[in-house]
Amino acid sequence: MKIIFCFIVSLCMLPLSLWAQEQAPASSSSAAGQPAQEEESSPGKAVKETIYSIPDTDEVNYTLGTNDVVEIKVQSHPELSGMFPVNAAGNIQYEFAGDVPLGGLTKKEAEDKIKDVVSQYLINAKVIFKITDYRSKAVYVIGKVGKPGKYYIRTEVVPVREAIIEAGMPLSGSAMHRARLITPSRNGEAVIRIVDLNALLNKGDLQYNLEMHSGDQLYVPSTQEEMDSIQVKNEHAPVPAVVQAIQAAEPESEEVRYTLGPDDVIKITVQSHPEVSGIYPVNQEGKIQMDLVGDVYVAGLSKRELEGKVAALISGFVDNPSVKVAIQDYRSKVYYVIGEVSKPGKFFMRSESIPVREAAVEAGLPTLAAAMRKCRLITPAKEGKYITKSVDLYSVLYEGNLDKNLEMQPGDFLYVPSTVMAKVFRVISPVAEPVASAASAQTGVNAFKGPPQ
Repeated sequence: MKIIFCFIVSLCMLPLSLWAQEQAPASSSSAAGQPAQEEESSPGKAVKETIYSIPDTDEVNYTLGTNDVVEIKVQSHPELSGMFPVNAAGNIQYEFAGDVPLGGLTKKEAEDKIKDVVSQYLINAKVIFKITDYRSKAVYVIGKVGKPGKYYIRTEVVPVREAIIEAGMPLSGSAMHRARLITPSRNGEAVIRIVDLNALLNKGDLQYNLEMHSGDQLYVPSTQEEMDSIQVKNEHAPVPAVVQAIQAAEPESEEVRYTLGPDDVIKITVQSHPEVSGIYPVNQEGKIQMDLVGDVYVAGLSKRELEGKVAALISGFVDNPSVKVAIQDYRSKVYYVIGEVSKPGKFFMRSESIPVREAAVEAGLPTLAAAMRKCRLITPAKEGKYITKSVDLYSVLYEGNLDKNLEMQPGDFLYVPSTVMAKVFRVISPVAEPVASAASAQTGVNAFKGPPQ
């Protein structure tokens, strides 16, 4: 009797088991805790900068800084010798002694410090200290010159005349007597001094042979006429007007508005000025690091607003700048679709919000096991006071009811639950499958016992 009872139960459960097995592939990937694999990010590659070096050295007064490389030789002790870069904290990692601060020290001061360190381990040790790579201090020569770019210096200061000669001299058509020596400032108040390169180079007037410090920029504009026109324009129109002019010329559509945030990657192109163009990731502080102007706060700005801001910042040393901004990688705003969809996981937004319908399509649409009329749009909150809204996804997707097509904001979750039947069959499937397998095996045994005797 037990065998007959089990056989009847297995026959009853077999259709349910087969149905559950059919549903399993569609729902196995939809667990809320298993986000889909993110697409590989493609932040733009760093722009290759033009780097030169001004050979004049002043090791007596040169102070060490980040990225400089020093060589330490301790006679008869190779374990204490080697090449050591100065890190961002101004330290070198020296064997046995750990971090040794050298930032801000001259060569003589650094050598004495290393001797003091070595003397703790050796008696009468002979130490030779050299600066092998000067990388902490640089000036920029840009504009109408033979070799515009970044120049590493081996002194605390370098005269304008030396810098312009290393940069290949001004080109034909340059406004030599309206060159500008610019000292950038993080607060945006750059110091600008006019340099008459014609008087300096061709007449020997050394009053224009100003000293350039690390970070300074020497800009040689294109022509005197163009420079004068820009000067007149700036006298009658303050820098913020540059921003207003760009925004007025190209009104922005709110439907495609996107404000920048951390982890976004942007490309800034200044026409005819590659030295101020490049690809920049937005850091966690919402800033980008531009070589010529320092930190630029971009969080919360749209592309058009950033174009205006960059134009305003560089208008002091680039004539009539034409700035274009492109967002190369959208990484700052995300939303999540989890539950009974084909591709649950984390998705990046390219706008300030995204409709529920678009989010569901991006996630591969609901599976057959989805309870589409009982979806939930969840806005998390750290205080625990999260907001939940009901979403009839069936009505949105298949009945065209856009009144229920709610907008998802960055950080929102769209949860698509399972139907009751799907949950039931997931529970009984582990039980039904062995029974169905046993019944199938028993049927196979009875079928192949052989012909009756």
